[in-house]
Amino acid sequence: MHIGSQTQTKKSLVRHVVASQYRIPVRLFRHAGKLPGRDHLSHFQHPVAQLRSQPGHLIDIMAMCVDVSGAKYPTEHQGSKITPLEGKSLLPAFAGKAIEREAIYWEHEGNKAVLIHPWKLVAKHPGPWELYNLKEDRAESTDLAKDQPERVRELAARWQAWAERSHVLPLRPFAKDKKKKANGKGDR
Repeated sequence: MHIGSQTQTKKSLVRHVVASQYRIPVRLFRHAGKLPGRDHLSHFQHPVAQLRSQPGHLIDIMAMCVDVSGAKYPTEHQGSKITPLEGKSLLPAFAGKAIEREAIYWEHEGNKAVLIHPWKLVAKHPGPWELYNLKEDRAESTDLAKDQPERVRELAARWQAWAERSHVLPLRPFAKDKKKKANGKGDR
């Protein structure tokens, strides 16, 4: 994370700019859950540009906005419970502190992953889990899943618990409907 100059007040807009993602050496990098929170620029009230190397994720932006504004995230709306925030504010990173979190979980188009540094478990839908040690293999080129099946089971169970509490399941529930429509067999 790069912290650059920002002159607005604390309650002003936080700028978030996605940097070039096409230069990183990772297979299927954004589509299949590779490298979350990497290669982006964030600027917020800091006079001197500094580099931060801790991961962040899109879900952290909402948590940071709530933190910056001093607001309280609601627990319900019109009598319906709201899923709690899963993200963590990025503001500690801007102060040179660690972002305290259990893990980063995500799913995109049926692809799924969990990051508990340095371990990252990913699966491209509908394939098997792959395990990487990001400290040793940032490019995610050596799958360690067969060598560490217990770690795969542990991280997969954590991902499953997150997916259930976050209403992620079923994965790709509309894929069959989209396929039918593309073939002209769906409702018109």
